[in-house]
Amino acid sequence: MIYLDSSFVLSYLFKESEYQFSKEILESETSLWSSDLMRFECIVSFWKKSPKVDAERFKILESLWNKISFVKLQDSILEILIKNPKISQLRALDSIHIASIIFIDKAIGNQVIQLASFDDRMLDVAKSLKIPVLTKQTPTKKKR
Repeated sequence: MIYLDSSFVLSYLFKESEYQFSKEILESETSLWSSDLMRFECIVSFWKKSPKVDAERFKILESLWNKISFVKLQDSILEILIKNPKISQLRALDSIHIASIIFIDKAIGNQVIQLASFDDRMLDVAKSLKIPVLTKQTPTKKKR
C-alpha cells in the first residue's frame, strides 16, 4: 500500500522533475491511498499552475483520483494529532496526512503503508514515527 500526498500526484500531473518515479508508482497495480484533503490540495495547486482551463489535464487528475482510496477527515484522525505532538512539527495539512497514515495503519493493520511524498520535512517526520517512506531506492513493499 502506498499513501500519496499531493506533491507526488502533482509531479505526475505536471510532468515535474520526479515525473518518471511518480508515473511508475501511479501506473502500477499497487493499492493507493490518501486523505480527502489531497483532492483539495490538488485543486488549489492545479489552478495555480494552470490558470487557464486545461480540460485534458483535469481529466488525468480525475482518472488518478479514481485509482485512489480516500479516507475522510474524521475525529479519529484528530485524536491521533492530539496524542502525537511530534506530528505538529509539520505544516497543518502535512500533519493531517501523517495522522491519516497512522489511522489507516490502525484500521487495516495487516499491510505496510509507505508514504510517497517529495516533501523532505514530511518524509523526515514520517521516518521518525517509523512510517516507511517510498523513495527511488526503495522497492514497494508487499503485504506482511
